[in-house]
Amino acid sequence: SPGDRSLRYHLAHADYRRGLLAASAAPREAERALAACVDELKAVLAQDVKSVEAMILQAACLESLADLRKVEGVLLRSRADDRLKSALALEPHNPRALLVASTRDLARAKPGTAERQRAADELLLSAQAFDASSSTAPDAPGWGHADAYLALGAELEARGDRVGARNWIEKSLIAAPDYKAAQRRLASLARR
Repeated sequence: SPGDRSLRYHLAHADYRRGLLAASAAPREAERALAACVDELKAVLAQDVKSVEAMILQAACLESLADLRKVEGVLLRSRADDRLKSALALEPHNPRALLVASTRDLARAKPGTAERQRAADELLLSAQAFDASSSTAPDAPGWGHADAYLALGAELEARGDRVGARNWIEKSLIAAPDYKAAQRRLASLARR
């Protein structure tokens, strides 16, 4: 039922966030949370094989899980790439799909390369797509805005653009005032 799919999606998103938060301090807990995210979304996709949002979130969970399960990493990343390609084929301008793809590509690209520039451009497109989308629709996922803005700020900071970085990090805090990672990044930027 649609209510069950929605509940499973939101549980999966909570598992994804828990996995991200626990990744450095408690990797086993993070691994369990991310695996639970993948499993919740399997059930959603079994009911609706064209659920773009479920594909995107599952790709994000698989990508994060690959960082923790080194032996399975190649397989998990391949599954994440397949999910993301399917989602982008159905909705090429989905801001969350662009965010997950660009952060994946940024993580894989070396600084100063053409690949890195393409990934940064894709991240900017994601932020612009979030700007153009509503973050308050009751049936739409409400995550990704602050993440995209913070990631763009971090990329600009790495390139030496402190003013641009500050603007995007502040925008992240406007979208999510309690976002600790953005608060820390902004404080760190102010100390330099």
